Amino acid sequence: PNGRIAEVLAGIDVLVVPSLWFENSPLTIHEAWLAGIPVLASDRGGMAELVDDGVNGLHFRLGDADDLRAKIRRLIDDRQLVRQLSNRPGVVKNIRDDAVDMEARYRRLVLGETP
Repeated sequence: PNGRIAEVLAGIDVLVVPSLWFENSPLTIHEAWLAGIPVLASDRGGMAELVDDGVNGLHFRLGDADDLRAKIRRLIDDRQLVRQLSNRPGVVKNIRDDAVDMEARYRRLVLGETP
């Protein structure tokens, strides 16, 4: 139940999102960041765009269980890294901010402007 999200997040140090699917923007990632929890996600799709590798989480190679295992081991062994990643959560945009961003992107595309 949604009412237990804060309780569950309070009990973890890192959120691991081992999805093989090209998810766009999973709510669990945003919820983790709001709780100051870094994220380990694949290096493809929307999750790779959300998670800034080495800044607010880590990437693992999609479909590579050995790389996923190595990244989990790194996070277990390097508590300082976990603290560092926890101090720089990702940006959680609201729907208005997202709409403004998309409008600016389309405007640049249509008008041929550069960012």
